[in-house]
Amino acid sequence: MKALSRILPKPAVLFLLQKLEKRDTDLGRRAKGRLRRLRVRASVQAFRERCAKLGRNDICMDCGANVGAVTVQMAATGATVHAYEPDPRNFDALEAAVGHLPNVELHMVALGATEGQATLRRLHDKFGTEKGRGESSSTYFKDPALFSDNVVQVEQRAFGAEVTRLGGRIALVKMDIEGAEFEILPQVFANPERQGFDALFVETHERMALSEIPVMERMRRQAARLSAPYISLDWP
Repeated sequence: MKALSRILPKPAVLFLLQKLEKRDTDLGRRAKGRLRRLRVRASVQAFRERCAKLGRNDICMDCGANVGAVTVQMAATGATVHAYEPDPRNFDALEAAVGHLPNVELHMVALGATEGQATLRRLHDKFGTEKGRGESSSTYFKDPALFSDNVVQVEQRAFGAEVTRLGGRIALVKMDIEGAEFEILPQVFANPERQGFDALFVETHERMALSEIPVMERMRRQAARLSAPYISLDWP
């Protein structure tokens, strides 16, 4: 496959990979993995290009900010950044990392499709030991094989309402919310042109919820047809 990519022009390589990925064979699975890596690479590059164009008059959202790596990247542009992290342990690390920055506003809340209270579960390792700061926590997944039953009740805000509440057009949104995107994205794609943001980059988690795979693939195809807003469902 690597040899082919050196010989064939890029559009032909993509066409071949897209044909092969539909086959339930080892070659098909390899093609699917290659396409996934290409999409991730394109998403990261598009995010960098969007960040390079940000300035003091822009507003960004880091949804699922964790300990602040992407928040720092956004804030360095001078844009106002709203960072959302519901896990109290991760929020402490986030506050230590970026709480001193004048253009960053922190929110210890979850984001979902609706407003209210949510149950937050933390990822644990194969021995059942709950992981610490910087690790995943989810308001969506409940599998006891993966997530601790030591739960935390957190405030949840509706993503669409939060975009409206911030006022003005949101230039850039990064979303890594461990499954809660499955409930938010149908609302986004129901009327994408009327969303209050210019660009949305989402890490999707369908490999942990296999029934969502065809749904996410349909949304990827829909996103590819949009002229605006820009939506990538391949954030790493």
